[in-house]
Amino acid sequence: MMCPNSQLYKVSKEECGRGRVRRPFGVVVELTSIARAIHLIPHYGHAIHKRLNSENSLDLCQTFWVNSFLDKETYQAVY
Repeated sequence: MMCPNSQLYKVSKEECGRGRVRRPFGVVVELTSIARAIHLIPHYGHAIHKRLNSENSLDLCQTFWVNSFLDKETYQAVY
């Protein structure tokens, strides 16, 4: 889904399990199918987790914005 104001796409982690026992859903991806790394910006929602920092943001956040404006190559790949 794209935000009309920022024009950034929102992506979310997939999880399996129920209730408090939820784990990230993982897939094995062939290295040759990866074109480039992408810059993700955490979507904080209404409140920011008190322990959130640069080292644990991928673990604590569920949803992220894809920063397509990082460089022209990323912009061209996304749009």
